[in-house]
Amino acid sequence: MENFSVRCTLTLADWTAISLEGGARIAKSAKSANLFTRFAPTVLWLLFAAAFVVMARTQPPLIRPLGIAVSVVGFFGVWWAHYLVQRRVYAPRERGPFLGDQQLDFEAAGFRCRRTNSDAFNQWALVTDITNTDDHVFLWIDKHAGYILPARDLPAPMTARSAAEHLRNFMAAAAAAPAVDFNSAPAAAPAEIQPASQHAALPDAPPSVAQELLSLLRLHFRGSVDGTKLFGRDVTLILLGAFSLVLWIGLDRLTYEGDVDFFVYGAAENSAMPLAVLALAWLLSRISRPRVDLRRSLLLILGFVPVYILLFWVAGSLSKWVVIGLAIVVTAWAERFLGAGLRSMTGRRQWVAVTTTLAGVLGLVYLSGQVYFPPGFWIERDADTEQAAETLRQNEQIVFEQSARINADIASLAPRVAGEPNVFFLGFAGYGGQKVFAEEIGLAASRIGSRYNAAQRSLLLVNDDRDSQKHPLATVPSLRHALNALSRRMNVDEDVLFLAVSSHGSEEGTVSVSSELGYWRDLEADDLADMLRESGIRWRVIVVSACYSGTFVEPLEDDNTIIVTAAAADRSSFGCTDENDLTYFGEAFYRDALPQAETLRGAFEAARAAILERETAEGETPSNPQGYFGKAIEEKLAQIEAGHPE
Repeated sequence: MENFSVRCTLTLADWTAISLEGGARIAKSAKSANLFTRFAPTVLWLLFAAAFVVMARTQPPLIRPLGIAVSVVGFFGVWWAHYLVQRRVYAPRERGPFLGDQQLDFEAAGFRCRRTNSDAFNQWALVTDITNTDDHVFLWIDKHAGYILPARDLPAPMTARSAAEHLRNFMAAAAAAPAVDFNSAPAAAPAEIQPASQHAALPDAPPSVAQELLSLLRLHFRGSVDGTKLFGRDVTLILLGAFSLVLWIGLDRLTYEGDVDFFVYGAAENSAMPLAVLALAWLLSRISRPRVDLRRSLLLILGFVPVYILLFWVAGSLSKWVVIGLAIVVTAWAERFLGAGLRSMTGRRQWVAVTTTLAGVLGLVYLSGQVYFPPGFWIERDADTEQAAETLRQNEQIVFEQSARINADIASLAPRVAGEPNVFFLGFAGYGGQKVFAEEIGLAASRIGSRYNAAQRSLLLVNDDRDSQKHPLATVPSLRHALNALSRRMNVDEDVLFLAVSSHGSEEGTVSVSSELGYWRDLEADDLADMLRESGIRWRVIVVSACYSGTFVEPLEDDNTIIVTAAAADRSSFGCTDENDLTYFGEAFYRDALPQAETLRGAFEAARAAILERETAEGETPSNPQGYFGKAIEEKLAQIEAGHPE
């Protein structure tokens, strides 16, 4: 076994490495002690999560999601502050017992450690264990205390693994040999140690705040930087975080044209954003090889956050394809920025760490869209209090008058023709914020009225923010009232009700009901089924034009009912935008197919084929319209249509 020497300069990065390795050794020994110490942390976290769930589900809830978010942010904030305090207290001093130049001479009898102010010889019996990582060799003299040997300074071609094995051989040989008393040996004069080569780890003297900020700018525009200038000082991190917050608040204000008020509670609702930044910094730090200090990875993340905020704000006024192109450019920019920054710190390309972090960003963006997380700090200023109160009184009066309006409209309908089945039309446009639904119900009334001689026996319930007074409002109570009132005007055993519904739909299978006068309870399939049973109307044709409207088929199907929906229970329908007068289904069914088809089933099949062709050409997932045709009602409609060939 050949003797060898290593001359090196220990930095804060080496201090972090031995601290982490020592902590891992302690944790490992604690886990192996007994079952309680091994599983206690997991059990405590599970109990903590269960307590939050129980408190959130009580009536009334003891804690709300916003409170949970604030608690989590507060917890990590306290943890981060505690970490900073501990780091300051326990950080080694310059030219103390750890930082600085040292030389280690290894031989069969032991090893000698020479530093500027110390010189010590240690027998191998003092060493309890030797471990290694890819970047360091550790000679442990206690559970968490020992000597560290950076792999970067090992004589070529020795690696950390081969060096550790070589030192273990020294230990094994020394254990087999008789002990030697070195107390009588004369002490050698301390030799002057020459400084070892420097590496791009944490610098001994942290850079100034100005140097760090200039380095981040250089990293943005030049793609290269001195890694020793990226330390992550507390002041730099605070300044970057404050600048990002001010930029975010300022740009968000520019999205409003009129008077706005600062939404104080927005700070609590948006507390998830700094938590996301910390999570991404932690991910970047953990995956980097060699591992980067958390404060340095946080510096890189915060260095890019202002760019993300600016481009996210710009994207709000751009078209879909421009936004996609901009997202690709930003992703490439972020990969270049983070990759160059990590390479300057570690000397290696960190494609895995950068790619994983960017995937985490995309995941967070997708998640924010799924849970509807609006990142904002401003709300439009309320109208004058007296004016708002007057508007509220007017709206209440309008809602109160709906039953009388429905009764009046039904009273004005043409009387039914005796001796034959009559068709009555009832239209329901649920969402008043877009004209497309009111227009579609208007066309449906015209087409059904012409085909089945029901033009003078049509009632429309419409939410339309362009004119809330033209028709009675479409709400769940008004629909129930209209069905009961119509049933008294009809011969419920002979006449046919044609009910057309048009609105937005949800994945839960509900039809949206709202207007500028307020938001009301959405319409569910079970609600509609109960209303129809209550009215006693026997013959029904029901058309529901909404996303996920296929959920209405099963609760309503019977031999006397036809049910047509614009989409399957798990599919969206298309075309409900302000640029359109009709949805895709409305155009294909009411406008194009119904006037030409011989039967209602034929109109449905033609519309379904046309919609599939259009959605496929546009690259959309097919909405898959559904149709259920009861045999008895089809025969009855054939008789009615035979009597009205026009």
